[in-house]
Amino acid sequence: LMPEARRRAIAEIALAHDVAIVEDDVYGFLAPDGPAPLSVHAPRLGHYITSASKSMAPGLRIGFLVVPPGREANFALALRALSWMATPLTAEVVTRWIADGTAARLAEARRTESMVRQRLAAEAFADFDYRAAPYAFHGWLVLPAGWRAEAFVAAAQERGVLVTPAEAFSVGPSVPQAVRICLGGIGSRELLVQGLAVLRALLDRPTASDAAERYAAVV
Repeated sequence: LMPEARRRAIAEIALAHDVAIVEDDVYGFLAPDGPAPLSVHAPRLGHYITSASKSMAPGLRIGFLVVPPGREANFALALRALSWMATPLTAEVVTRWIADGTAARLAEARRTESMVRQRLAAEAFADFDYRAAPYAFHGWLVLPAGWRAEAFVAAAQERGVLVTPAEAFSVGPSVPQAVRICLGGIGSRELLVQGLAVLRALLDRPTASDAAERYAAVV
């Protein structure tokens, strides 16, 4: 989670150079006591985006956009050109759920579940370099020597478990040998535990030759 001081520093740079800030905060509800959004520190440049699909229910395909003062009309015209309007029924459901407290209860339930799942992942990878916020939907697993990320992804997929290599999230030439694990996409804790066990079994017996062979196979 980006600390408050870092957010302020980025906002100051944006203000100094008049650079727009586009802030996707769909997972922000998971940290209700977290620092304020970047847009709070640079309101004339901030564009804050969130969605009901993560905090309430995946079927609620509707989002929210907070734009700089005086820009509302321009964005409304652009949205109508692209999609005309949000589905009225979805908008009504979300509005009512926010008003009657259902939205807050659903968000709290998701926070609670994500914390339970993170504990399960932390237990599964207790002897390895596993990194995650205690309430996050995802975790970052740094692979031990003997594994390349591409080979690990392929080996996991062969066993019915999908993970994402670090390369998908890297912008520079130096890519860590790590994978991102999604803990929220599977329906039950039991299935999650099974998937984590598969990954742990792979970690427990990697060899350089095995990893090299698997890497060659996927390349």
